[in-house]
Amino acid sequence: MLNTTVKQLLSVNKNLKEPITPGTKVRIPTIRFNNAPLPNHHVKKRVKIKQNQELAPAIIALGRQLRGTPYMFGADPYPQSKKFDCSSYIQYIFGRNGVALPRTSRAQAGAGRNINLNLAPIEFIF
Repeated sequence: MLNTTVKQLLSVNKNLKEPITPGTKVRIPTIRFNNAPLPNHHVKKRVKIKQNQELAPAIIALGRQLRGTPYMFGADPYPQSKKFDCSSYIQYIFGRNGVALPRTSRAQAGAGRNINLNLAPIEFIF
């Protein structure tokens, strides 16, 4: 899951012990697939969500409104297909609120930054 191993989880979570019990908060190590560099994507507008808390309720509300939308891996843009895959869902709800994100989850992860484990409702982890 999340393209990592227990050994990698233990290496970045020094206080973590096996077995890892459900509900335990852990830091997920960042890895590159096939040791390839992450692509450099240009984002139209960078917004620091933690510094723009007013965006969070609108993003969450739209995300909730779209619950139940059919899933399709590699879905075409939502307005045409009426379907999402994981990254197109994130791209759409943030984009509708003025935050431009790359299309794929790999590119979205590369556009992000490291965060602490005190997650706000608007944050998501890659």
